Amino acid sequence: MTPPPGRTGIRLATHADLAVLGVVRAQAWRETYTGQLPESVIDAQDDRIPLAVRHWERALVEGGSIWLALADGEIVGHAQAVLGDDPSAPVPLELSALYLLRRAQGIGLGRRLTWTAIGDAPCLVWVLETNQSAMGFYRAIGFEPDGARREVAPGFGGVGEIRSSGPDAPGVNQPMARRNSWYTRSPKRTNRTRSMAGFGCCPTVSTAIRATSAASQP
Repeated sequence: MTPPPGRTGIRLATHADLAVLGVVRAQAWRETYTGQLPESVIDAQDDRIPLAVRHWERALVEGGSIWLALADGEIVGHAQAVLGDDPSAPVPLELSALYLLRRAQGIGLGRRLTWTAIGDAPCLVWVLETNQSAMGFYRAIGFEPDGARREVAPGFGGVGEIRSSGPDAPGVNQPMARRNSWYTRSPKRTNRTRSMAGFGCCPTVSTAIRATSAASQP
């Protein structure tokens, strides 16, 4: 059994971090989605690393923020929040990426990473409907399914995603989770670009598909 990490932290990503982050993301997909998505989809994430890096590079150039989770000085996950493009969404902010390697879960780092990414704003997130671990994580921090569902792209085994909203998002009868103001994000750091998604706690798989497809375009 791998011992829990010692020192943990959160910081903004730079261009120099993105290659390593791509490898971490692919590992997180394997840890999270094995048994939930076709193996061919999971294996393909290694080939998608260059596309993911290009997408993140573009996001940083356009002023977006990518938050890194660190354990003993190593990158173990990331989070990203964006302004969504769905006019029917209950709130504009979407937690579109939240990855955390298994060895860094269960110590509060995922919660800290979430609050750092979304600040004080009500938020929504799309979660793979088979990912009960993620569903439980979000309920624990004040998110609840709001009734919306969408299909993931063909080739992903026919699974769908469930939208959860919170805390204090319209239509969600859930008290606001307790937060530490140290993690409140400045409005200047709101990322207005579409983001890579997924994680071992929160996956928005279809957003990931769209993002990597866009990154492959000139």
